Amino acid sequence: MSEIKEIRKRINKPPKHNRLYILAISALLLISVVMGTLIYAKSNADAKLFGIPLADISNRFDNFFGGLFKSKVNGSSDDKTVSASPKYTYLGNNYYKSEDQSVPAIVDGTINNISEDQNGYYVLISYTNGITAQYFELTDVIVKVNDNIRTNDSIGVYDTKFKALFMKNNEVIRYEEIFN
Repeated sequence: MSEIKEIRKRINKPPKHNRLYILAISALLLISVVMGTLIYAKSNADAKLFGIPLADISNRFDNFFGGLFKSKVNGSSDDKTVSASPKYTYLGNNYYKSEDQSVPAIVDGTINNISEDQNGYYVLISYTNGITAQYFELTDVIVKVNDNIRTNDSIGVYDTKFKALFMKNNEVIRYEEIFN
């Protein structure tokens, strides 16, 4: 009879997971929450977590891990320029960043004004598509007043982010509206 009681105890006893299994499941759960938060941060630049803008957290994550997954390919003399629209990433409150801390020209245009204040350099550009762009908080400027620039030419560089305002027909427009 005691053997039957022992067998029933084993059958009714809940399964016990080893510590490695529990640690792995916990790590996967944590990674899922972090990745979900970062994905949400990319789609909603004004969202905050504990008072910290999620865009800042996402940018720090990109800066820390960004170079880990990128490969560098050596160029050759056969390199060709490919025309593509420059990509700015919106960070909120008219702040942007690009892939390499340079500010590329959106389309062909002319440099109208350059000035400097305590926040950095300011550049005013008239693009050929009727857009006027104002770039603020640049740490260095590569262009000069009256320079003609082409799409993707570097205007200047920035440290962590730059501010930009885009206007068409004397109205401020969003970055996405430039390409419509």
